[in-house]
Amino acid sequence: YNSGLLVEDMSPLKNDHIQPTDLNTYHMYPITYKNAKATVEKYANNAYEGSTQNFYEGFVQEKEPLLNSEYGGVGVSSGDRDVSLCFKYQTDLMRMNQRFNGYVYTEPYDIEYERNGILTYDRREKLFPYDEIAYGGDMTIADLNQPNHVGVYAEPARVCEAGTVYSADAVASNWSGNNYTNAVLHWRFDATNVYGEGFETGIYGEQKITYAPYTAEHYPISFELPAQNSVGTLTVWVEENGEKLAKNFVNVIVNGAPIKDTEKVGNTFVLRSGGGEFEGVGAITLTYTLPGGFSLSSATSLRILAEASSVKKETARKLSLSMMYNIDTYLYSLGNHELALATLKDRRAIESYGRGYLINKKHFEDAKHLYGKARFTRL
Repeated sequence: YNSGLLVEDMSPLKNDHIQPTDLNTYHMYPITYKNAKATVEKYANNAYEGSTQNFYEGFVQEKEPLLNSEYGGVGVSSGDRDVSLCFKYQTDLMRMNQRFNGYVYTEPYDIEYERNGILTYDRREKLFPYDEIAYGGDMTIADLNQPNHVGVYAEPARVCEAGTVYSADAVASNWSGNNYTNAVLHWRFDATNVYGEGFETGIYGEQKITYAPYTAEHYPISFELPAQNSVGTLTVWVEENGEKLAKNFVNVIVNGAPIKDTEKVGNTFVLRSGGGEFEGVGAITLTYTLPGGFSLSSATSLRILAEASSVKKETARKLSLSMMYNIDTYLYSLGNHELALATLKDRRAIESYGRGYLINKKHFEDAKHLYGKARFTRL
């Protein structure tokens, strides 16, 4: 018996906690930033003693801390997305909210029917290239998960008009428990123009902050955006006596004058094409119109800039479902027909209760028996 062990009644899928429980947790697979923000705010704003949010009929929250027990940008059988992006903005949203006491990301590595991992199915590292985006080249995934955190409470890539004012709060969260006496919040805005060249914006600032333990402190940032088309990065970081404590960033898409397909910049002609797409192995042919009076024989150099990406259009729904049952097929092939059929039957019964979760008291005993048996037979 461990009197200090926290026990949760279940991991709720349908706002169906019951009492007693030591934790108030929820799941989040919102797909978009807008949905993630709304979900985080809903659970945070309704987490208080006596709240019925996230509890089954007849039960209310008591003094349980609020945590997230499952989240990610790619749900079951949802195919592929940029995990580095959705992991960042979903984690940031919870880290910047003072009501949250912890979170559990799902999952460390991809599985057959959910590609949400930090690692691939065969344990290869995925790209989280925050160091290539944030100023200074030293931001890693650790900056999102360590005790000290800083973020920008804004969309991951807000679209703005050139020359307008950008405003957002930097949010500094100190969960290390340390008392800092000389913490300073720094921020700067860097940008890349339509020719793929970085340029100086001269936009930066700093201020001393409290960075008190177990708080999320908001500090407004406001500045005028460049007057030209560009993609910018607002980097924020906290230092104590010159040592970095936390770093983060958001991007800003700055829209200026319409971009021409053909233009002359000094002695250089710039030719643009809209690109295209193909499935499987293939190629794209791009056509460019040369300006009048220009001959390729007079060109001394050629620079090609291309933005390329890939996506699996298949949602993997049909494939994923077949892989979910692959253990049953495997057992059947070994001649263990009875165990395979029992596993399949139990799993289907469990899914009728909501993918294996004990969703209310009415089905508690039946679901507990079925879920326990299925977990055992899967092993």
